[in-house]
Amino acid sequence: MAIESGFFFISDITGYTRFLTQSELGHAKEILDAIFDSILENVEAPLAVSKVEGDAIFCYVPDRLLKRPPSMLDAMEATYFEFRRQLNLMDINTTCDCNACVNMKELDLKVFIHHGEYILHEVAGSIELAGSDVILVHRLMKNTVTEGTGLSAYGLLTQAAIDAIGVEGATTGMVEHAEHYEDFGDVTVYIENLTQAWEANADRRRQIVTRDEAVGYSAVFVPVSPWIAWAYATDGEVKKRMYGVETHERTDAGGRLAVGATFHCKHQLGDVDYMLVDMDAPHYYTNENRAGDVETRSTVQIIPVDGGVEVQMLMSLVDDTNEEMTQFVQAATDLSANTFRDIITADLEAGVISQDQMALAETSKQRAVRPGVAEGRFGGLNQPTEP
Repeated sequence: MAIESGFFFISDITGYTRFLTQSELGHAKEILDAIFDSILENVEAPLAVSKVEGDAIFCYVPDRLLKRPPSMLDAMEATYFEFRRQLNLMDINTTCDCNACVNMKELDLKVFIHHGEYILHEVAGSIELAGSDVILVHRLMKNTVTEGTGLSAYGLLTQAAIDAIGVEGATTGMVEHAEHYEDFGDVTVYIENLTQAWEANADRRRQIVTRDEAVGYSAVFVPVSPWIAWAYATDGEVKKRMYGVETHERTDAGGRLAVGATFHCKHQLGDVDYMLVDMDAPHYYTNENRAGDVETRSTVQIIPVDGGVEVQMLMSLVDDTNEEMTQFVQAATDLSANTFRDIITADLEAGVISQDQMALAETSKQRAVRPGVAEGRFGGLNQPTEP
């Protein structure tokens, strides 16, 4: 069997056993099914589900298929945000005062990320992973983090995961922690407060260029998952080609991609500086841009559609709306969208993006869906539309 290397990603529900034992089983099952369904629905290639393990979902992604390792940090927060949105939605949509409906607000989520080696083998029609690193990431689920930090909702990343993510300053804002396990010894990990991240995300003012505001608009279809499109749309080398710039350099303190990050680009027509002012991975990001005296705002949206995603690029002018500038912005938007599509198309044809892995990710997700997930009071809830 071939040895692979990659990331392991576990979503683990906090308070699962207590919730089941202190709640009416019928309503408790409906609530847990809706939560699992919501998390599974947002597992997209290149991540694939290995299996559902009681109160946890175990996923993985091989290094060879991960264009931007830092996107694992985005996926960690996005998974938690989706969990909290689903809980809030269920709370809004029920007036029931049974123990299950009252206690569901006590549920929370932890995310564990490790990087290492593994082999794949098939068990009863499902793809499973084996290896010492697979054992370690599961051992990490039993830890002293809550006792040491007081956190019930957190992301835990091993030193190996941080090293593989490879971004200087990736652990900024995290707490360093150590666990000890027989056979593994001392394991250094970093803890992110996911409740704090959720509150910051919920409080942030949404900044999205709408179709009405846009003087430049273009949309292209690409047959990939939202997370693959996100990895390309946030990759510096891809951006250089999309925007036709000679350089694309980060100018702030660096670290993970986050609101407030600033960049400088050198273009044949002049220098461009921009700041990331809003993002919700893998759905959209918005930049404020300045080139000389011209200020613009641009949004890239990634919208799931049948067979892939529609990538929309929208740009508005802050001040000048003369006809010549409007035509220039529209032409630049068209060029960026078409270049983005061409880059992904070329990588699909070259096998850089694996069609087999996308199919495996979708198949594994469908196999992992628990019986009865789409049933009950909460099975058909839709997320509120973003402003």
